[in-house]
Amino acid sequence: ENQPGEVPPFGEFAADLVGEREGQVAEKTTKHERWALGHLMRFFGDWALVEIDVEAVDEYRAFKVKESERRARAIERGRPQRNERGQVLRPLSARSINRTIDFLQWVLSVAIEYKRFGLAENAAEGKRRRLRERRPAPVHIDSAAQVEALPEAATALDRAAHYELAEPEGLVAT
Repeated sequence: ENQPGEVPPFGEFAADLVGEREGQVAEKTTKHERWALGHLMRFFGDWALVEIDVEAVDEYRAFKVKESERRARAIERGRPQRNERGQVLRPLSARSINRTIDFLQWVLSVAIEYKRFGLAENAAEGKRRRLRERRPAPVHIDSAAQVEALPEAATALDRAAHYELAEPEGLVAT
């Protein structure tokens, strides 16, 4: 436990924030926060909050891009990296990396609001801290075969553990 005025490490502070919010926010929000925290912990876990500056955020972003490239190459070679549960570690998209930085920004903003840790600015703020996200090409369903494939695709999504659609029938109906 930290003494008053002592700056906790990022990992401890962020994990406490997520834990305190449990039951106050949607379960899906808590799940997302734990996912983002897992990525950030591997880089910033024992950093003091005041040590996280703009340069560190940029280094984190570059680290995640390189990590994603390594994961993609491992998959291409047929030897994918796996987590402790044996699941394949897929490369992160620019959007996913940005979402971890958004979570970092939120954690730092709370630390600034608390006014106990000597943080004057939020190092994770701003467009320059984010990767440019490519917009996917629009999908056009313009044949009977494509329309017929929709229910089969929806069933496959329902069975996939990593997809959580609140209302899959609405997606299919659309």
